[in-house]
Amino acid sequence: MEKQSNEGIKERKKKIQTWLKNPYVILFILIILLAIILRVIIFSKTTSQGLWWDEAEYMAKAKYIAYGYDWIDFWNPHKPILLSLIAVPIFLSGIGEIGVRFLILILSIAGVIFMYFAAKEFFNSKKIGLFSAFLMAIYWVHLFFTGRILVGLPATTFFLLFWFFFTKGFIKKQNPKYIWLAAFFFGIGFMIRVVYGMMAIPIFLYALYEEKLKIFKDKNNWIALGILILTLSPMLIFLISSYPQDPIGEFIGFKHHRFSESSGAMGFSGIPKYFTGLVYGIAGQFPISKWIFFGLFLIGCLIYFSDLVFAYDRISKSKRLRKKLFVIFFIIFLFFVWGYTRAYVEQRDYLSMAVFLFGISGIGFFRLKSIISQYDKTLAFILMFGLLLIGAYYNIDWGIKLTEVKAISPYNSIKEAGLWLKENSNENDIIYTTARKQIMYYADREVLDPMAVDYKTPQKTPEEIDEELKNNKNIKFIEMDVIEKRYPASEYLYNWIQNNSEIVKPIITWYADEQKTQPVVVIYKLMDR
Repeated sequence: MEKQSNEGIKERKKKIQTWLKNPYVILFILIILLAIILRVIIFSKTTSQGLWWDEAEYMAKAKYIAYGYDWIDFWNPHKPILLSLIAVPIFLSGIGEIGVRFLILILSIAGVIFMYFAAKEFFNSKKIGLFSAFLMAIYWVHLFFTGRILVGLPATTFFLLFWFFFTKGFIKKQNPKYIWLAAFFFGIGFMIRVVYGMMAIPIFLYALYEEKLKIFKDKNNWIALGILILTLSPMLIFLISSYPQDPIGEFIGFKHHRFSESSGAMGFSGIPKYFTGLVYGIAGQFPISKWIFFGLFLIGCLIYFSDLVFAYDRISKSKRLRKKLFVIFFIIFLFFVWGYTRAYVEQRDYLSMAVFLFGISGIGFFRLKSIISQYDKTLAFILMFGLLLIGAYYNIDWGIKLTEVKAISPYNSIKEAGLWLKENSNENDIIYTTARKQIMYYADREVLDPMAVDYKTPQKTPEEIDEELKNNKNIKFIEMDVIEKRYPASEYLYNWIQNNSEIVKPIITWYADEQKTQPVVVIYKLMDR
């Protein structure tokens, strides 16, 4: 028995040694190590930074659920709920915000790993998988959002798992259970960032084009749909309980002009901006990085999509060509969606198509290397390795520099103001502020907002603000800052403070400069209560 055990150990050691001799395995391990090092650096620089509005909304919701606060507040039905639900046990355990930040760190590292598997399967190439994982490891957008408690990065991680299982289950037909898993991870990703649900449209159209009406006859597709609905049940329960009259209508938000130009969306003028914004979005700030990585992407596009032009008459007969047609339709569709609905170009949106952007760039890289290798293999290696090294350096440099700049921001003063209010107010006190979510989160107090009655009514009138401040005696403090100073309601509130200076006194101020000439946050106390 002992002899068999020793033989088994020797066999496992032999397999591990063989595995580690594989150059692909060594490269994969090195890429993961690089990803870990870079993300730990980002984590160390951002653990104490102040939260942005959206970050605070997710975390305030988690606190609300975890501790059973009775704050009077509305929850925007357009905001996903899963990140808040995941954070609940972390808060209950006593770890708090640092635990959520560590979770984002883990999901960021996992995103690099899953990028390898997703790209490898979709492009049928270990080389493309490794190249895509490397780009994800050094990608400035991914690095920056490793330091933010926002939904884009974790959603991308789960959608990479979706692409992995969708490719194996639907495209390659390896096992119908992969389709079930694809549905599950799509649901998880959707509940983390709901706008990623837009991806369902080109995916469904591709599936319908491939399978025709057979898609409705396959029981595995119906099982997958059931799994998707079951996975989405927490969000459905939240919507139905919060908005029983019209949960789906409130969630989609079309009737409230959520995506209209009047609400700040760029409309049709934003679509070309998303196309041109890809240069910065894929390669960062520095020209040399843009030239290298965007150049590889363009070369890859010429190679990957060329036969769609030269062999267009065979598209209906070639599954390989139809898959390429899907990729270009998917990218263009999302450019149109993001461009039309956004107020400005958000680079995090490019994460939704990163598996294709990086995979196509990898095709360009290896084709260029192959061309140079025809003349001199050593020269090809030196040149291509040098290009990657230079491009990676500038991409990483920009990601870390941007992180450092944003980590030292006026949001930290709002954080300090919220913590000060927590220490210097009573539990029943109400705080009046435009930084609604941040103060609610840090101060653990109920807040009222001159801007918001609910998510559909952005601001109150001067008369409503005056009545609220004079009649609600539980309002003890007013917080004013330069960050969340949006809409005319902020100006109304400032005017109210000036007109009632006999009862409203500034008690503490935070400044942007050491000379204390640039106030960024001021807390006022209402002296008549």
